[in-house]
Amino acid sequence: MDTLAFKTDLDTVPAGIPYLGADPERAHIWRARLGQRRSPLIGLAWSGNPFHWQDRNRSIALNCLAPLLSQPLSFVSLQKAVSETDARLMAGLPNLMHLGDELADFDDTAAVIDSSDLVVTIDTAVSIWPAPWASRRGFFCPTPRNGVGCSIAKTPRGIRPLDCFVRNA
Repeated sequence: MDTLAFKTDLDTVPAGIPYLGADPERAHIWRARLGQRRSPLIGLAWSGNPFHWQDRNRSIALNCLAPLLSQPLSFVSLQKAVSETDARLMAGLPNLMHLGDELADFDDTAAVIDSSDLVVTIDTAVSIWPAPWASRRGFFCPTPRNGVGCSIAKTPRGIRPLDCFVRNA
């Protein structure tokens, strides 16, 4: 049998799922930090590195998610840093918790994702995590190219299509 990159072969690709997971201790800490909730918790990541060469094709402004943020849901920002414009908007959104520098590393972000019911993310590191974790979380990916249309991140477990309620922002 032919050997593929990284000493894999057709019997080991794809790998058994899950092959990564949120640290159980951190997940417990983050569930406690996020507290009890009366509505689903939606994790949000709307912008990536502003210096990335494709940033204008993947990041959106937080106000593009206004129709979603007006719903009776709970939201948690998965962003470490936000623009001044987005920070001003977040100040008026009591249903959006911004963790910022509390997210020390990807382990913390993974634990917050694990505590979320759904993640809305642009094409950034957050969007590629569900596959290795076999995440139960649905992932909805708005894109700036087509007026905040949508595409669905694929995972080996599959994600059912989500209704696109963010249109022509």
